[in-house]
Amino acid sequence: MKIEQLFTGCLAEMAYYIESNGEAAVVDPLRETAPYIQMAEADQAKIKYIFLTHFHADFVSGQYDLAHKTGARIIFGPNATAEYNIYNGVDGEDFFISEKQLKTALGNKKRDAIVIRTLPNLEDKKSIDYSNTNPPYLLESAAVYLREKGIKHLLIDVPSVDKEKDGGKLLAHNAFWNTAGKIRLNATITEFIYVPNTVKDGEYLLNLMIAPFENDATPSKPVLYEIIK
Repeated sequence: MKIEQLFTGCLAEMAYYIESNGEAAVVDPLRETAPYIQMAEADQAKIKYIFLTHFHADFVSGQYDLAHKTGARIIFGPNATAEYNIYNGVDGEDFFISEKQLKTALGNKKRDAIVIRTLPNLEDKKSIDYSNTNPPYLLESAAVYLREKGIKHLLIDVPSVDKEKDGGKLLAHNAFWNTAGKIRLNATITEFIYVPNTVKDGEYLLNLMIAPFENDATPSKPVLYEIIK
């Protein structure tokens, strides 16, 4: 995953380019769209989202041209209006990890474990209070896909693989462990991890280091080791 800040000193304006697994987002783009398109081309990525955090009265933004050139969706806040197509994001809206996203990331690779790092990957993940924030989660179908693909160990940087308020259904947990069938006693879910941006997306060796006792929850200390080819 890559996060880059593009600072324009004469305007004191900061835009952000975020890329992971062939998908990219641009936050508060300037009028000149070429830099973002060139960055995406260099990463062999597709710009899918353009976020506008606020309206800019002191310079022209480039979201319309960037969306026209890339097909990306423009996302504003819940009360914004525009004379072109936008998507109005709302507080408490679900952001989830889908089966399609996992298929794109894993392809035909056979792996024992997967580490999922959500965006944006900021330092405050290590101290943020997630209560009542409805953080990202796995769809049930995504958990089924990982189970059927033979993934034994799922590691993710959010408080739970399930939606914060789901009425106790725990759909992703139950799907991954196959509690309705032959329970996968050798499978684990590790939540609340943090993977720094210095760790690039790719293949690693994983030492999970699970505490040697049986319980419905147990501490672990996952460590990734770089594979030098």
